[in-house]
Amino acid sequence: RVNSFKVDPEFTQQIEARRNLVADFSLKDDEILRQLIELIAYSNNANAQKVTDLVVREVLRPIFQDYSVEKTADLLAEEIRRLHWPEIKSIRFKYKVDAMVRCASCLIAIRKSHESFMQFVRDAGLPVTIRSESDVADFREGFAKIQTKLLQLRFPHVTKFTSLCHLLMMLGFDCAKPDLIVMRAAVDLGIVPEPPKKKRKPDEYSAHSEKSLQEVVATIQRYSLSRKTRAPVIDLYFLIH
Repeated sequence: RVNSFKVDPEFTQQIEARRNLVADFSLKDDEILRQLIELIAYSNNANAQKVTDLVVREVLRPIFQDYSVEKTADLLAEEIRRLHWPEIKSIRFKYKVDAMVRCASCLIAIRKSHESFMQFVRDAGLPVTIRSESDVADFREGFAKIQTKLLQLRFPHVTKFTSLCHLLMMLGFDCAKPDLIVMRAAVDLGIVPEPPKKKRKPDEYSAHSEKSLQEVVATIQRYSLSRKTRAPVIDLYFLIH
């Protein structure tokens, strides 16, 4: 169904890019910080086009000291807002600056027991690619270990299930991002039920439970295994279902 409406070459290029994602365990924490800062910038319904303009023009790079973890950890969020808010206000919320700076501090904290963030992920036993049913179970177990540690550190943003999935997918792991659009497709396909309606606003739905989010990610992983492709590829099909 999706293929009949695809627009090439853009669609095929996106498929190939997702199929060829590779986790690089030598990735430096400075690069992890860059990705975290950009994820936070895009979050909470910020205007994607305006944030993309910030990223493309590299407005954030000098503000966050070329994404140096050590230098960013020493910054004061209040000072960044005072000096740079007119330049970066398209990220929408001022508290995001605090989260970006705290990410650097949390990355330093992880180094106390692991060489780097990527080594931390490797030590959790997270499979890079899903090649068997046991890999699906191992992924869920490794994911839980990572999420627990991040919660202990009060790591901003990526303690949330969907945000951590997004980060891991960007880093090259066989994961999917169960956001609102993907979950709507999952409901349409009968993978999970609709979430309950809000008591005070019966016309609106509550958020899906983490159990449902886990089920959708695992289903996408299993389906990608059966189709001999990658979970991020199936994630794209869900996005445009």
